[in-house]
Amino acid sequence: MSSTHVQAILQTVWQNTGAQSVMLVSLDGRIIDEVGSFSNIDKGTLGALLGHGMAAFYEISSLSEESEIEKAFFYYQGTTLEFACTSINEHYFLAAVYTSGSETPQASLGLIWHYSKQACEQLQHITVEVPETGESASPVLYEDDLSVNVDNLFDFLE
Repeated sequence: MSSTHVQAILQTVWQNTGAQSVMLVSLDGRIIDEVGSFSNIDKGTLGALLGHGMAAFYEISSLSEESEIEKAFFYYQGTTLEFACTSINEHYFLAAVYTSGSETPQASLGLIWHYSKQACEQLQHITVEVPETGESASPVLYEDDLSVNVDNLFDFLE
């Protein structure tokens, strides 16, 4: 999957839901890709906090007889910002940021869920490849087998 393809998927959610920003985020809170923007809050902090929230859904599933979570969705509504997060897989989720009470029309919660779920289904096979140089850089996304690449994510430190 190319960066352009991921951008197109994020763009669809952004346009159809009235989001201020739509982000692809790793469960550890790193913002991998984004369409749109917002400046009301530190993105790094937001990514980390939302990542912890999504990780909690996976822990909840381990308490039940469910072997894995099918799809997690949570929504936060504050006085100035709203967030909708949808799980992609056990490593990534989609986060959409909305402005509460803004003049920009926002889709209903049902449409936000619909477009987010559709995007997450399209993003099922994303992965992170770490540059072999070992230099500190933003991860390059995309291709197939996430588990192999995540297992080898920090090999360059050895």
